[in-house]
Amino acid sequence: MDFLFCRTLTFEDYDGRGGVILASAKGRVEVFVPTRDSYSELKPASREVIVGESIAFGATITTGSESSDNLLLSNGTLTHLGENAKLVLTALYQKSFKGTNQKAGDFKKEVSPSRTVLNLEAGNLVVEARKLSN
Repeated sequence: MDFLFCRTLTFEDYDGRGGVILASAKGRVEVFVPTRDSYSELKPASREVIVGESIAFGATITTGSESSDNLLLSNGTLTHLGENAKLVLTALYQKSFKGTNQKAGDFKKEVSPSRTVLNLEAGNLVVEARKLSN
């Protein structure tokens, strides 16, 4: 069993959560969002993703056979999740920033400090994290 210890995962001056946008999906791609309310009578279930939707931390994304997806993180990082994969969005922290109409690929510097923990439980994940100046 692997353990990930992130004692400094959140920063005291962080006032926001990072985010993930589902940029594209091919085939069967599902998301599972756990219930955060222990009093809820609803049982959480997997559902098909919606291209363009924002997915919160704590969610699990799975792909089926001959399926894949592309995710855009709020810090400009792009990911490609291959077939038969399972990815848990463990933590997404980012200091708040003002949005612009600029495309993520055009960023020359970081929009704000961030920390991301992605737990790949099965399959393959390609991450494109560009080196940006502060």
